[in-house]
Amino acid sequence: MDAYLYSLIVFAIAANIIALPLILLGRKFDLRCHPIEYMMIYLIWAVFVALVGGVFDDLNHAMLELQVSDTAFRAIFAVAGVFGGLSLLPKVLLSGQKLSNLLITSASSILVTILFSKFAVLVFLFTGDS
Repeated sequence: MDAYLYSLIVFAIAANIIALPLILLGRKFDLRCHPIEYMMIYLIWAVFVALVGGVFDDLNHAMLELQVSDTAFRAIFAVAGVFGGLSLLPKVLLSGQKLSNLLITSASSILVTILFSKFAVLVFLFTGDS
C-alpha cells in the first residue's frame, strides 16, 4: 500500500477517536464545530508529509531508504493523529470565554503542528537502521 494513503488512514483513525468525543462534548456547551475547524485537525499530517518530502524525495522513498519498520511508522502517525484530535481541546476548555472558536482551534492546531513536527521529524530520521 502507498505510504501516503497508509499514513493518512492511521492518522485519521487516531485523530477521529480523539476529536469526535471532543466535538460531542462541545455540543453540551453549545459549541458547533465549523468544517474548517475539523479540517485543521489534518494540518499536522500535511505538514509532516511535506517536511519528509522536503528532506527526501517522497514518503515512500523515505520509508525504503531509512528502513523504518511498519510498527514505528504506525506509531508516528498514530501519535500525530492523537495530537491532531487534541487540537480541538482548547475550544472546549475556553468555552466560557468570548473568543472566536475558529481562532482558538486554528491557533492550537498550528502550535501543535509546530511542536509535533519539530520532534517527529527527528524521531522519523532516527528510527532507521542505517
